[in-house]
Amino acid sequence: VASEPHINLSADAARQSLVLLKNDGVLPLAADTKVAVIGPNADNWWTLVANYYGRPTQPVTALEGIKAKIGEENVTYAVGST
Repeated sequence: VASEPHINLSADAARQSLVLLKNDGVLPLAADTKVAVIGPNADNWWTLVANYYGRPTQPVTALEGIKAKIGEENVTYAVGST
């Protein structure tokens, strides 16, 4: 289940499921863009799996993904309200 072909298929399905309705030149983010990521679920992989009873082998939270894309130095994170 956690084989490379399955991981690639899952990533491809995720990419194809996204729809951008309007882009005013914001995306893609430039490498030096400064962003704030706010919310208790941004750095919690458990919320990504919700009612799935397996255990992900390579979970990436929204916060981790954004940091990987534009660099940790360009990201400010706050839990916000819980």
